[in-house]
Amino acid sequence: MNPQLSPDEAHLDRLWREAFGQPLPLIGAPDIARRILRQHGVALDTPAHSAHPVSRGSGKVNPR
Repeated sequence: MNPQLSPDEAHLDRLWREAFGQPLPLIGAPDIARRILRQHGVALDTPAHSAHPVSRGSGKVNPR
């Protein structure tokens, strides 16, 4: 049986495979997978995985 992964789980699976050389063993527990990846030095740098989202601002320049 090959369960359908959500986009978030597919991303975690790719990171897990890069870090550990095997498929993500945890389906349905992305917080645990993220914690383990972080503990092993894997950067989760996408906005969806950031604990503190970066403010993008309005993009307008403030003329002086």
